[in-house]
Amino acid sequence: MNDEFRITLFTPEDAPDVSRFYRETYGDDFPIKYVYDPAEIARRYDGVHHRTAIVRDGGNGIAGMGSLFRCAPNPRLYEAGQLMVARRHRGKGLSNRIGHTVLEEYPTRIPVDAVFIEALCSHTRSQPSATNHGLLPTGVELERMPAMGAEKGGGAAANGALLMLFRVYRDVPHAIHLHPAYTDFVGRRVRELGIERTVEPGDSSAADSTDAQADILREASIATFSVFRPGRDWPDVLARFEAEAAGCALQVRLNLGDPAAPWAIDILRGRRFFLSAYLPLWFETDGILLQKLPAAPDFSAPRYGSEGAKALGDAVRIDWEAVTGGN
Repeated sequence: MNDEFRITLFTPEDAPDVSRFYRETYGDDFPIKYVYDPAEIARRYDGVHHRTAIVRDGGNGIAGMGSLFRCAPNPRLYEAGQLMVARRHRGKGLSNRIGHTVLEEYPTRIPVDAVFIEALCSHTRSQPSATNHGLLPTGVELERMPAMGAEKGGGAAANGALLMLFRVYRDVPHAIHLHPAYTDFVGRRVRELGIERTVEPGDSSAADSTDAQADILREASIATFSVFRPGRDWPDVLARFEAEAAGCALQVRLNLGDPAAPWAIDILRGRRFFLSAYLPLWFETDGILLQKLPAAPDFSAPRYGSEGAKALGDAVRIDWEAVTGGN
């Protein structure tokens, strides 16, 4: 890195500067609102659950930042994100240095099985950077990221697509239970990632009750349902989630380690949920992500930086057409 800059681990004293950096970058539009609260930033950024690299310029101001943070049931699966570089310092290689710190150095200092990134598809700039660090695409989330700051163009804008990319640092081989519609899709991702999985038959004799958790962000019109174990009440539980999140783009993350997963996916597909992404080690066992949108998506909008990413977008479109009949 240029001698003008130094990179350090976040300390609680940095919290007010981090909050100001978010406001300078995104205005008041960032959908996760704790980033505007320095006290909450200081509480969360503890170095293990949330490990943040801060780049300081010669005047000790924040020139950039990036983080690894937990947001999945598996405490050893981290998301890499919050990558921001101040406008006056762009083009100086800071994003590459932050990426190296977060994706190469930090996983050797805290327990990490895997890391994923959600790369914007409104442009392709961040996609090659992720693949250069060994992350491979596993799916596409449509209408997931609200437009913020300059991208809003002074008015309302549809949520943008995200490309999911994963890197497995330490695999945990295990059995997964695949729906026939997704056997080839998941199998290809497993081979590309170089991980070991055994595919076993599903079992429709689900547990008595569903174990799941909903997260609804109405301001951003997105809702997520994490399903640890589908039960016999799954159809009713799913219907209640859809009613509570009416008008939102819906995501369901389903545990493929549960033998009832193929049966639960049958119910989802019957309610017009379609493929989004494969989620290695999400629940400590693997997961799969399905999505449902309030209206037909614009498949021409996402931009892909590689043929592999484009092939994933095509797979999502094909499954949407199979599930919905194209309307």
